[in-house]
Amino acid sequence: MRVVRSILFALILLLFFGCENETRKLNVLFVNKESEFVITDLYVKDAKGNDSTSFIPEGEELAKNQYFEFSLYFTKGAVREYSIKVSDNGTEHLLLKNSAGDVLTIKSWSSPIRYVYITVRKDGDTNLPVVTYEGGFDYWDDDLDISDYTKVSW
Repeated sequence: MRVVRSILFALILLLFFGCENETRKLNVLFVNKESEFVITDLYVKDAKGNDSTSFIPEGEELAKNQYFEFSLYFTKGAVREYSIKVSDNGTEHLLLKNSAGDVLTIKSWSSPIRYVYITVRKDGDTNLPVVTYEGGFDYWDDDLDISDYTKVSW
């Protein structure tokens, strides 16, 4: 009886913790929420820290209040840094951090869907683009409604 309990306990542990490092697909809905700028490029670092090619095709842009979907593969609880490029009167700016100095990140928790939204405004002192708001949820926040945003695909 003790052996059977031990085996059952081991199977339960394996069931709950054995898949933690398993790579899985995460669908990301990326929203340009009320920004003063269009986003021309989105780069996401891989597990080794290398930037991807842009998820926004060359010549395309993600305008204010638009969103698009893309997929990433990583483990539950993992975090990936990302960066964006915005265009300001023909000048491109690469943004790696928010106004508080924190790197921009996409996180994977329990859901296979991640909502990520970002707001870029002009800094009052420097007049340069700065990420003033960044958020992400495994579910759509009650204060926000995805139907308020226009989906684009390329």
